[in-house]
Amino acid sequence: DDADEDDLSGFGAVSRLLRRGVPVERITMSSDCNGSLPEFDDRGAYIGMRVAGNTTLIADWQRLVREEVLPLEQALGLISGNVARVLGLDARKGRLAVGHDADVTLLDDDLQPQQTFVAGKRIYAVDP
Repeated sequence: DDADEDDLSGFGAVSRLLRRGVPVERITMSSDCNGSLPEFDDRGAYIGMRVAGNTTLIADWQRLVREEVLPLEQALGLISGNVARVLGLDARKGRLAVGHDADVTLLDDDLQPQQTFVAGKRIYAVDP
């Protein structure tokens, strides 16, 4: 019944779930970034291995905010608190609170990641 039923992107899936009444607190977006990603040729033969990135996940998440499918505050839950809760990690991850790990990514006004800190150490920064 949805015109974009064949949209398999994260953006399309989250949009459909919300339209169907699924509470945002029950939706997550995560990836296998930095995981193994096999490559195949046109005939389906294995030709090598790459490392999966997170660019598609980030772009779909940004689109949810930019197109006002969700406000930023709720969209953040899709990639932080909701994921931590589903994985049983919410006692230490998924939000900024006393006793939590405080893994943090800083975004610019265009929602582009600028710096990421894990366990108090900067692990990523955009070159100035």
